[in-house]
Order: sequence, then structure tokens, then C-alpha cells
Amino acid sequence: MNNTSLAQNFSSNKIKEDLSFLKRNLLSIHPNPFFKISEKEFDKYVNNFPQKPNIFDFVKLVSSIGDSHTQVKSLMNYLGEYIFPFSSEYFQDGFYITETEKKESSNIGRKIKAINNVDINKIEKEISSLFACENIELTKERLSEWIYEPIFLEYLSITKEQYLEIKLEDTESFKITPILRQEKLFNPRNDKIKDSVTLNIRNPLKTFYFKDLSSYYIQYNRSAKESSPLITQIIEEVKKIKPQNVIIDLRNNNGGGSLVLDSLIDYLQENKNNITSYIFISRKTYSAAVVNALDLSDISGSVLMGETTSGAPTKFGQAEKDIVLPHSKIKVSIATKYFDEKEFKFGEPLKPSIEIHESIEDFLNGKDIVWEKYLSLIKEKDQSF
Repeated sequence: MNNTSLAQNFSSNKIKEDLSFLKRNLLSIHPNPFFKISEKEFDKYVNNFPQKPNIFDFVKLVSSIGDSHTQVKSLMNYLGEYIFPFSSEYFQDGFYITETEKKESSNIGRKIKAINNVDINKIEKEISSLFACENIELTKERLSEWIYEPIFLEYLSITKEQYLEIKLEDTESFKITPILRQEKLFNPRNDKIKDSVTLNIRNPLKTFYFKDLSSYYIQYNRSAKESSPLITQIIEEVKKIKPQNVIIDLRNNNGGGSLVLDSLIDYLQENKNNITSYIFISRKTYSAAVVNALDLSDISGSVLMGETTSGAPTKFGQAEKDIVLPHSKIKVSIATKYFDEKEFKFGEPLKPSIEIHESIEDFLNGKDIVWEKYLSLIKEKDQSF
């Protein structure tokens, strides 16, 4: 099992210097670092900081201010070369196995009750106390991201052994041992999705034109500045094609720069009488992508559909300022701006006007139910004319 301690041992004085440096920078950079936890409480946390800390002690301290954009970065540098060979996602009523080794593939699609006799709901609560999660949707995402990491599980005292025992809903259990991080897992979704528009989610941006639907589809997976020239090309293509409908799929977009999409949003706003905008969102939609979704949904006649986001319209963000703690060399990004959408409380997620929840059966069968709902809406729209 991986060692949870940092690679280098530090004297208590050096740790204190790092923490003092962190606090000074929070005060000078963050718009309001003690909006959730008081400065007195933060100082008490610092005074009780472990003498031999590991990376997650720093994560917990930074997260205590309650802002998910202010966070310890480059955590992969501390996680070691092994992972447990399974993945999990939340579907409607719980967390389900979505990926594992071929020899355990019969367990894919089964609901998780506990891991090493720790109830999955308790692990979810532990996640929310370790990472800053402004809402329950973000907590669910964080659990999916971390549940297979040995160092994380060891920090939570879930395991100190060379295996995990995963208890399933029907009381059956199975054990797995760690594998090298680069080893490939078996994913049934890749085998079953054929023509779905969600096939290639690793591309930062891709487009299709469905002539029979008069629909131009944009899958926008990463709000990166390098996408700006492509956005310009998309606008020119839409001008040429003149589709009745434009779909902007933000379901796999976890943020970046919100301004990248502005020119397209402006164009769709100017042409709202000729083009209907459809926006797809999901629990994975976060940060800048939520800003984009909100701006797009403000276009008259637009349709926002999918799942509630993990990102929030009212939040701290624009975490473009990184600091490096002088002794431990831990990198921390700090939010520099407060975004205030009046109709949203702090941390409140964005909900779609048409809510669509994927089931585990949909996942296993490779069904894109948001796309299927879109097709039914277009059919109804055509029939109404």
C-alpha cells in the first residue's frame, strides 16, 4: 500500500511557516476567505495541524474555507502508481460499479452498499468533510473521482490492507487488489455505444450536422482558450448551414474560461428568432461551463435539459492565482473573484428546465437518454407545424 506521508519530513517550524504563508496569501488574494469558517476557527485548525502531515491534511485545511475553487493542486504527484481496479458513478438511487477488471465484469451495474464494511453513505459524508463541496451533486462527483485511490482510502481509515472488499446491494461481496495506474480497465459503455453523439468525450470540442433534423450539434468538453478559433469557425459554419436548432452539449465540461464561448452565445442571442438553442448539462458540468449554460439559458426560447450541475452560478472562482508553499512545495490555487447570480444562493446548483436522470440500465445499454429526449422534442416540434 502507498505511504500516506509526504515524501519529505519537515520540522514543526517549517510546517508552521508553510501554514502562515498559506494564510497570508488567502487574506491577500481570496475575496473573502473566512465567509464560511471564522478566522479564529481556521487558526485553531492550524494550531492543531499534524506534526507529520500527509497531503490530505493540507487538502482538508485548504478545503475548510468552503470554496471548491480554492484547492490543493497537482494531487496526482502524491497518489502513487497503484489504483484499485474499479470505478463508480451515482445513478438515481445510489453508487453503482461502472468499470472493473474483466474477471469481475459480472459486477458491473451492481449497487455498492459498503467498502471494507464502511457504508457508502458514510464515505460520502467523509468526502464532504475533506473536500469543499458547495452542494450534494459535487460531493457525488468527488466520491466517483476518489473512491479507487489507495492513499485516499487509507487516509479515511477505510483500508490499510492490500485489497478492498466491496459489498453489493444483494449482500454479496467481492475483493479486488491494486493494479498499476496505467493498466486498462474493461468498460462496457465503449463496446455498446455505436452512433451516439457522446462517443468521443475526450475531445475538447467536436461538431456534427444532422441534416434530417436541421440540427447542429456542438460537444464542448473543455472551456479552453485554444478553442477560440474553433468557436469562430463554428459560427461561420452555422451561418452557412442555417440550422433550425443548435445543441450545445456541456455535460462533460468541468470548466476553464467562461469567456471563450461568448461570441457563440452572442450570435445565438442575435438569431433567437431563427435558431432554437438546446443546452445539455449534467452533474459533471462545473465552473465556467455553468456560467455558459446560464447565459445560454437566458436566450429567449432556449431549452436547458439534462441533470442538475455540480457547479454553482453563485460561487468563488477565477482561480488563476497559484501559490507554492515554501518548504513542502505544495501548490495551492486560490479563487480571485466572487460571482453573484442574484436568483441563486451560494453553492446552489443549476437545474435544467427538463430534468432527465440516467439509470444504470441506460448506462449499461449505451443509451444517451438526453439525446433521445431531444429527438422526441424535435419530432413534437415538427408535428406542431
